[in-house]
Amino acid sequence: MVGIPVLAHRLVQIQSVIISKCLPEIVKKIDERLKVSVLDLNKLPRILKSETDAMATFIKIVGL
Repeated sequence: MVGIPVLAHRLVQIQSVIISKCLPEIVKKIDERLKVSVLDLNKLPRILKSETDAMATFIKIVGL
């Protein structure tokens, strides 16, 4: 039999192994979504000069 500190240490080791295996995939997914969001953001006009421009842009975004 072992004490609680030994069990807690073992649990931390197990969790760190699981996290180290999953973390690269999570980072990859976040990076892909971020790139898509940046591309969508870059498609927007830089300056909206009137309400008409704003409404046309809004409709265009909703249509996507």
